[in-house]
Amino acid sequence: MGYSELFSVLGDGRDCKTGFHVIAVSHEYVVMNMLELETASQSLSGNCDYLSLEKDKYKLPRVYFNITKLKEKGFDF
Repeated sequence: MGYSELFSVLGDGRDCKTGFHVIAVSHEYVVMNMLELETASQSLSGNCDYLSLEKDKYKLPRVYFNITKLKEKGFDF
């Protein structure tokens, strides 16, 4: 599966509305490793977890993950 197929299925991670859908916290790290991105910090916003990236190192300031399914499974944040 290429990146374009991955983005069409999982989201594009650019904002909360189009965040990558994950069903386990470890999936966030799998995506970050696949995209070769390093995290500077992590925050929660509603049904999204977002990982901030190192300033001026990437074109995006952060990557969003939709954590709705995690919350439905009872994962407490």
